[in-house]
Amino acid sequence: MEHERVDERLGRAINGYLHHYVLVVDAKAVAIAAASLVVVGFVVSPGAKSLDAPWNLLGGALAVAAAIVAGSVLYPRTPRYNGGHLFWFDIRNFESPTEYWKSLVALDEDAIGLEYARQNYSVSGVLVRKTRRVQLALWLISSACAVLAIGYLVN
Repeated sequence: MEHERVDERLGRAINGYLHHYVLVVDAKAVAIAAASLVVVGFVVSPGAKSLDAPWNLLGGALAVAAAIVAGSVLYPRTPRYNGGHLFWFDIRNFESPTEYWKSLVALDEDAIGLEYARQNYSVSGVLVRKTRRVQLALWLISSACAVLAIGYLVN
């Protein structure tokens, strides 16, 4: 009976960890985009004091920018083909399931660990970019709300 190597278990664990945080960041982006659209709806609603007021224009523009940035987080990033075995585009580059299977069973223990290391490195890059955009979107929607609050307090 073969036992899974420690580095392979670690690679799988890290892979699961990274994918969990991709889902968390995506959920945050959805919430920010939704909140931004609510703010935009508020700005253009008939109940808004004046759409052409500088505070409303600036607040609305910041909310639109937040929605766009948050939406860009959700745009799928597709990895480039690198001859691997874990990304779906790499898998589909094999001619058939049999060819894929033959390639999988030909991997030695070090190659399996390297496959996880490559994927984890790539996914972590995606996660860094997504997180930075979520942070930017949070600043934008926070600024929009602050500008609108100031505008309504001033008027």
